[in-house]
Amino acid sequence: DSTLSALRKNLTPHKAFYELNMIAKKSGASVVNVGGNMFFEWRPVCDAWITDHRFNIRYEYADTPSITIASDFSTYETIDGARFDYNSSRKRGDKVIEEIRGSAAMDTATKTGTASYTIPEGLTYNLPSNTLFPMAHTLHAIKMAKDGQKFFNNIVFDGSDDSGPVE
Repeated sequence: DSTLSALRKNLTPHKAFYELNMIAKKSGASVVNVGGNMFFEWRPVCDAWITDHRFNIRYEYADTPSITIASDFSTYETIDGARFDYNSSRKRGDKVIEEIRGSAAMDTATKTGTASYTIPEGLTYNLPSNTLFPMAHTLHAIKMAKDGQKFFNNIVFDGSDDSGPVE
């Protein structure tokens, strides 16, 4: 579609570092403070988009020791929507508590595909017709907004966890 092609050309790469701080809490909440930082980068390369997300969040509790969670998530999504690679890890302190790795492939003719995880090993999902990967979803959402559409509903697969595609 020519509109999506024009949108692709006009997207500007983004790199940012955010500081996160809790500004309010409910009385009696077990969490007394949350803080940390987030790094996000999105950039195009020859035939794909690359994203990198890194979070470091410290949760402080009233009656238990604080916990620091570090999350790293990176993706490689081809511009034609045919391939999507994903890699994610979460650590609590120095201990890895979750690791996700895999790739997904879409048949551009049938618009269906499969996501195959290498971690956890053997996990696969069929991707229903017209499933979008994250950047394709972003482009379609922008296009729908430019076309005056107030609602946009689609199935997305982002590989950020082991729960598969979501609507």
